[in-house]
Amino acid sequence: MKRFRDGTEKVTIKEAISYTLRGIKIENSLLPGDIFLNCVTNAMWVISPLLSLFFSSLVISELAGGRDVNRIITYVVIAVGQVFLFNLITRIIEHVRIKRGCYTLWERREILFCKHFCNMDYANAEDADVNGLRADIASKSQSSGMGLHRLSWNVPTLVGNVIMFISAAVLLSGMFFVPSGNTFATSNTVLILLLVCSVAVPSLVSVLMAKHILRIMQNFYNKRARDNRLSQYYDWTFVLKNEGGLDIRIYNMHNPILRAVKTMQSWFRHGYGEIECVNRGVSNAVSAIFMVLAYLVIGLRALEGMYDIGEVTRFVGAVTSFSSAMASIIIQVSLMRENAPYLAMAYEYLDLPKANLIGDKSIETRANGNYAIEFHNVSFMYPGSDKYALKNISLKFTPNQRLAIVGMNGSGKTTMIKLLCRLYDPTEGRITLDGIDINKYKYEEYISLFSVVFQDFAYSALMLGQNVAISADYDRKMVTEALKKVGFDDRLAKLPNGLNTYLNKDADKNGEFFSGGEVQKIALARAVYKNAPIVILDEPTAALDPIAEFEVYSKFNDIIDNKTTMFISHRLSSCRFCHDIAVFHGGEVIQRGSHDNLISDKGGKYFELWNAQAQHYAGSEV
Repeated sequence: MKRFRDGTEKVTIKEAISYTLRGIKIENSLLPGDIFLNCVTNAMWVISPLLSLFFSSLVISELAGGRDVNRIITYVVIAVGQVFLFNLITRIIEHVRIKRGCYTLWERREILFCKHFCNMDYANAEDADVNGLRADIASKSQSSGMGLHRLSWNVPTLVGNVIMFISAAVLLSGMFFVPSGNTFATSNTVLILLLVCSVAVPSLVSVLMAKHILRIMQNFYNKRARDNRLSQYYDWTFVLKNEGGLDIRIYNMHNPILRAVKTMQSWFRHGYGEIECVNRGVSNAVSAIFMVLAYLVIGLRALEGMYDIGEVTRFVGAVTSFSSAMASIIIQVSLMRENAPYLAMAYEYLDLPKANLIGDKSIETRANGNYAIEFHNVSFMYPGSDKYALKNISLKFTPNQRLAIVGMNGSGKTTMIKLLCRLYDPTEGRITLDGIDINKYKYEEYISLFSVVFQDFAYSALMLGQNVAISADYDRKMVTEALKKVGFDDRLAKLPNGLNTYLNKDADKNGEFFSGGEVQKIALARAVYKNAPIVILDEPTAALDPIAEFEVYSKFNDIIDNKTTMFISHRLSSCRFCHDIAVFHGGEVIQRGSHDNLISDKGGKYFELWNAQAQHYAGSEV
């Protein structure tokens, strides 16, 4: 399917049908039966006017002929009654669809993609190409309704037009149930040819114009994919979230932002609009020419006595509906084919494999949290890379003690944590818990052993208490205690809404903005609240000022208690409270020991790093 993204191949009719059918199944899974109800509604919308046309023509014929009052009343009652009945049914269906959530389909599609992102293999979640694909899908959907979103109206509209075409054809069939004459106008052969031309020629023009638009649209999206993503990114990050408000003003960044947004909007406003107007103008002009000829022939046949005035009304209306329906069918099929590559993109994303979280072994619950973790000659390369991020790591973690992991950027510290949390599998070697490969354990039970605060931790625009507990329902006393342990109690006391305070103003205008250090304390409180036996902290005080950092470290015994702790930090001074220190360099463990032992090795990497940092504080070497 990537071939459609690259624009290297065109989608075939067979593929377009296949992708559309799969899309219908997905839409039906999101809101069962809604697309069927929508099709029924569209069918009634097109059948009702044709029924009105049919019975109205009978009334006109009766008025011009026998003038039977009972028949006229019957036809009028049926004509008006079916309009009332069909309108009532369509309103009931619309009411049912609204109550069932038809207006939430957009959100349900977004939830579908979000769920897949959360469940997909983490290697794909970090892959730039996969993230670019998701951004393309989102931008196409939001800017032009491409993809699954288009099916919600494309399919019902197509079904409605097919039914209108068939119904109009049934009404037109009455034109041939009268004796034909020998003149040009009264010949059935001429009439058939004219009807075929009135449908075929405008339809052919519509197809050619639709192909022209499709080609232009595909070329535009292929060439402007990056601009489209940038436009969406700028609009969301800098405007809606206001994350770059200061930088925009200080560095005059508004010019590139406006240029990206204007490029997309200008094309849709002028380029696409002009093409669409030309397409509709040419198609309607050609259709009008043949419709005039069809009306002329119907009029001449009426003059020959072949039709009465009511039948003329019926056939003229039916010809209009017949031609209009066929043209609309062609357009909808073209739109379906135009939409197919964007459906293919959505399926490419949704078909990415889910995380292979195998394992059926339960983990023994231990009150003391005494679990033995060990890396056995573990090596790892990221997908698509030929360079080892970790090489021959053999590391045993002492239960209920603190291990500091230090090293320069890119030395493999965070990668090791990702392997331990089963976000990736080792390329070579294995990791064990109590002597058993970690992949053999039930994933939910295994991951429950860890409280992790990553360097790039995430928080949401929900309430403070919910952010700490990662749940809508939580123990308020435990959350308050967790915040107190990490030194957030003074700030909490100043919040008018306490734990019900929203983080920033995205979800609530009364929300509070918190500093980077305060948000980092909230992340630490999250780890405390989970109360898992193994705690992993990746640069847990990076955003704290020296006083706040000292406060956290001075209370670290209360925060962590006697849990097994892995502590990653660039600040070596913060590692002195740890029982053990492992020094990473180039993806390998090159030193291990206590602070005093490592600092005594003046030729070692730890001494080099310590001395480089100590100079900034003490002004002399250690």
